[in-house]
Amino acid sequence: MSSWFGFPLLVHPGLYAIGLSVNASTLRAMGCRESALRCRAIPNLCRVARGVEMVLFENVHIFNCRSEERSAFRIPLRANLLLIGTVIAAQAVHILAMYLPGLSDVLEVAPVPLWEWAALLGIAVSLLLVMELFKALRVRRQRSDLSNAPAAGA
Repeated sequence: MSSWFGFPLLVHPGLYAIGLSVNASTLRAMGCRESALRCRAIPNLCRVARGVEMVLFENVHIFNCRSEERSAFRIPLRANLLLIGTVIAAQAVHILAMYLPGLSDVLEVAPVPLWEWAALLGIAVSLLLVMELFKALRVRRQRSDLSNAPAAGA
């Protein structure tokens, strides 16, 4: 039975990755105190910004999901052009919903300022870094477990 930091793995390691991403998302949501203070000045900003954040978060995280072990930076983007197109389309639909008159009124959303986009993208990219660290530690641990395994026939 393999283990992770001394604890036996009773479930698929991918579930640990999901737990990490959920925890990162929770910490991200808890860390919006400054954003909440800005919301008093711009109506609906918090609600709309959280929606933008979730879309950016998922669009960034999908690139981690291409492999459980290989780094997202080692897999060429051209390996899955459908994924690239889908991410661009999803982001475009979200942006259109905010900026298109009529649709933004129906959805009760407003454009998010550029400075908020930049902050939210930075938060979304932080999950990519957390998951890359998780993958690196996981691969390192697996190699360590293999090198410590008893030799066949011994």
